[in-house]
Amino acid sequence: MIKMWDPERGIELRTVEVGAVSIWGLSDSPAQQDLLDRTILVNAIADQVRPPIGSAGDEMAGPAIVTIEGPWGCGKSTLMELVRRRIGERSNSPEREDVRPRRLTVRGAMKLLGNPAPVGPAPAATPRRGVVTAWFNPWAHQSGEQIWSGLTEAIVEAVEPALYPTEAERERYWFTHNIVRLDRHALYRTLRRRIVSPLWGVALVTIALPLALAIGQLGKSFRLLDSAVVAVLAVAPALALLIAGALHTAHRYFRGWAVGYLPYDVFSGPVSVSSLVPSSAEEPGETGPIDPLRQAARGSLYLHQHNVSEMMADVAAAGYSLIVFIDDLDRCRAATISEVFEAVNLFLTGLTAGGLRARFVIGVDPAVVAAHLDSAYEAVGSHRIGPQGDDPSIGWAFLRKLVQLPVTVPRISSQAISSFIDRATGDGMPPARPSDPIESVPVRAAVGTSQPVIAPSTSEPGPAKSVAPVRALLAGRTVVHTVPWRVMEKHPKVRALLVERLAAQPDRSIREAKRLINIWQLYERVLAAGDPIDDPAARIERARHLVVLAEIIARWPALQPFLNRHDADQHGLRILAEAVGADPDWQQAVIRLGIDPERHRKALANLRALLTAYDGTAVADLAHRLM
Repeated sequence: MIKMWDPERGIELRTVEVGAVSIWGLSDSPAQQDLLDRTILVNAIADQVRPPIGSAGDEMAGPAIVTIEGPWGCGKSTLMELVRRRIGERSNSPEREDVRPRRLTVRGAMKLLGNPAPVGPAPAATPRRGVVTAWFNPWAHQSGEQIWSGLTEAIVEAVEPALYPTEAERERYWFTHNIVRLDRHALYRTLRRRIVSPLWGVALVTIALPLALAIGQLGKSFRLLDSAVVAVLAVAPALALLIAGALHTAHRYFRGWAVGYLPYDVFSGPVSVSSLVPSSAEEPGETGPIDPLRQAARGSLYLHQHNVSEMMADVAAAGYSLIVFIDDLDRCRAATISEVFEAVNLFLTGLTAGGLRARFVIGVDPAVVAAHLDSAYEAVGSHRIGPQGDDPSIGWAFLRKLVQLPVTVPRISSQAISSFIDRATGDGMPPARPSDPIESVPVRAAVGTSQPVIAPSTSEPGPAKSVAPVRALLAGRTVVHTVPWRVMEKHPKVRALLVERLAAQPDRSIREAKRLINIWQLYERVLAAGDPIDDPAARIERARHLVVLAEIIARWPALQPFLNRHDADQHGLRILAEAVGADPDWQQAVIRLGIDPERHRKALANLRALLTAYDGTAVADLAHRLM
């Protein structure tokens, strides 16, 4: 008999065909790399929306609105993220000067308040330097004001490298833009009052106190010399405080940062209607907006639209163009979807009129969005609108007229599914952990002796080596470490079934693939801990049955309450699995479980085919054990 031995650790090694599952749950966040071989499509879309660097001519050449279309879970968000990253790789980064500008001082702010510089310069014919991209998710917004606010915030963050790469430039940029729409005189008075040193107040108290005491001594006799000394002693501290206060105020004026004496919102971004409204306890009405349109009920919408237009003019003057990515639009309510499209339309209309450039890449499920648009336009009598070409409804007509380049996400190929499984499972080797299984077995004694056999070691002797194994050997036992050839998800039979079942899905979706893998790995761990099996062949077969059960759970959530029902101590899935052979038996089992055969007709037909092809009774037994 030949045995493998680790001389360093003094343990015997034993190999088995398959080990425990090593893969963990997969996140639903967009992938950071191309897992589905869509690089060619990503490059083509990036070329469509990215203007050629250094080109002149028509600033709006190419499609202004591109939609990435497909059902939920097909990979729209990942595709858009890859396009965005590809655009960033091909575009020039905004240049940064070596000189670090100084932050805006109180003196500089007062000069700007007294004579504000003009803002919003007309874009010059500057060769294009690059592209800035913004990512906007309207899912968390509801009203038109909130949508414009979120869009403005996304653009403010996106244009930072191009317009104000440093904090000092950001403060100066937004202060210059905001004072045009605020009461500059009120800001000036507030700034002048807040830089006054508090030492002057102490000096006034120091002067007032001796003066009050002197007034109290009127009519009493006094000596001139003593009074002069007292006067000097009283005035000297006050004079010192006045001089110190003047120096402190001058330091604040010349060296102090303006951001420390005015609301931070004036320096950090576009001001809103309510961001500068002070409380009743501090200087009411001194810094509020003065434009009546901005104080109206929809003043914030007016403000956001003009802020975006001004920023886009500055971005264009700097030689950059903007690409806005809008994700998860098909998850929004009908009113939100219509508001987003209205904002995009207004946005592009204003930019086109001003000769500016911007593009939108929007991820949508066109069927869902068209249905929402139909419901949103029902209130305006869309049924009275005549036919729009071959479009079945006004929602589809709206999309056709607004979208200039629709891109359908391609179906996931079988090769891509296989590649996804390989990348999702990694290299297939579990990380080393302190809890790796170590098994102790008796050592066969040498013939004719009662002493245990100590395996030879080729390692150099050391004071701290093989202490635990030697103790185990002296106790008549040796340590055996089990080393698997491969982990469960990398076994060819398990991997092949995973690829086969994912490829058999009617609507191939990476999101559904992740759901199936997440369910499978969880219950595989549950079974390995609660019902371990020593026979490798039996473990592999059980893992394959569990793949089918994971598909049933992930694919038909609406059937789970019926499949997990127990009737006469029989699991619902077992009742169906035993009835797949004959139509009458199947129909009776469906009725017995209370399933509506018409509502779930397609799901029941696919479930019956799956149970027929993959030993439904064994799968049902697993379901009974786990659920």
